[in-house]
Amino acid sequence: MAFRTVLFIVVFSLGLLAGYLGRGYFFVEQKATSTSPTVGERKPLFYRNPMNPAITSPVPAKDEMGMDYIPVYPEDLQGGTSTTPGTVVIDPVTMQKMGVRTQKVSMKELSKEITTYGIVSTDEDGLFMVHAKFNGWVEDIKVKRTGDWVKKGEVLLYVYSPEIVTAEAEFIMALRNLSAVSEGSKEVIKDAKALLMASKKRLELFGLPDWFIEDLKKTKITKKVVPIEAPADGIVTKIRVRPKSFITPKTILYEIADLRTVWVLASFFEEELPWIKVGNRALIEIKGINKGKFEGKIDYIYPVVDKKTRTVNARIILKNPDLTIRPGMYATVTVHSAAHGEVLVIPKEAVLRTGKHEHVFVMREPGKFEPRAVSLGLEANDLVEVLKGLSHGEEVVVSGQFLIDSESSLKEAALKMMEPTANKKAGNMKMHHHMKNHASNMKD
Repeated sequence: MAFRTVLFIVVFSLGLLAGYLGRGYFFVEQKATSTSPTVGERKPLFYRNPMNPAITSPVPAKDEMGMDYIPVYPEDLQGGTSTTPGTVVIDPVTMQKMGVRTQKVSMKELSKEITTYGIVSTDEDGLFMVHAKFNGWVEDIKVKRTGDWVKKGEVLLYVYSPEIVTAEAEFIMALRNLSAVSEGSKEVIKDAKALLMASKKRLELFGLPDWFIEDLKKTKITKKVVPIEAPADGIVTKIRVRPKSFITPKTILYEIADLRTVWVLASFFEEELPWIKVGNRALIEIKGINKGKFEGKIDYIYPVVDKKTRTVNARIILKNPDLTIRPGMYATVTVHSAAHGEVLVIPKEAVLRTGKHEHVFVMREPGKFEPRAVSLGLEANDLVEVLKGLSHGEEVVVSGQFLIDSESSLKEAALKMMEPTANKKAGNMKMHHHMKNHASNMKD
């Protein structure tokens, strides 16, 4: 019994000794391994968050989900032989997974179809205000309703005017005077003719029609009332007088509009103005008129921008022989415009906009992408004009560029982080050489 007890104690002691010696060997080996890095081992510059590349750490770390930060090595920030910051190199397999597609910069003539709204308006060249050229009282109104069609020369109303009656009497007296001196001297006849011409001219200046003056000449009888005629063909849009009312040359008697030609005032936003030119063909569709689309041309572009709508009106002239188009109608206007000559273009989807500037990614060689700032012009049909930054035939990324841009921005930021360190090392080296040279000079 005692022998067994002694044997157990000896075996247990030998086990403890072996464990202690093995543990010491393990720690010594581990320490040697940890303190003796392999020759040529890569050293990371920093570590970045796997879910948010903008978050970095100078030492290994874990994110909120327990995932290890990804080490970033110097070669990860290299863009090949290019010196352009932000250049990205991607292997073919990764490119395929990212869905990267490219398209060549080309020369094309941009064209654009703009659809907007418009309002039918009266042609101002066909709008007439009827006035009398004398004072008087309205005796009789012949055209009494708005909407009536009148012809040029048609009598609208009759007016009594004492000064017109006086002028008529002077004209008749001049006629009789000329007849009385027909057998007199040439000088007397000449004076009589001059007086007649002056009195007739006065009636013409008052706006009396020729037929009325001729009637006075034949009858030699003054007329109590005189006619006021329509100055042009058109529709009476307003009547401003009533019987027995007193009128002056300032009084607007009638408003007449010739609607056989109308205007459509189409509204265009400021960014659409480069496409709108005088002479552009326009197709106009008007609700309530089942006659298809009307065709016209832009006649004038107004120089003022509406402060509320931020739009500019363009005037389109339409023929309206049957008077079916009425002022105030709503119209849908479609204008097709083309740019002058061919321009350098790329797809709009290739452009990355930061708010301050626009840039694209150019494929310099297979798998190598360089960021390039560009200056853009007109846009139309998913294409955009390139004014500066690209050349014909270069290839730009049109799909997957957002992932490339994220990687490019990260690399560019990392390079900027490295610049202070590099400058500091260069400064230390320069100081070291300076102190060394100074010590050497002191020794000498």
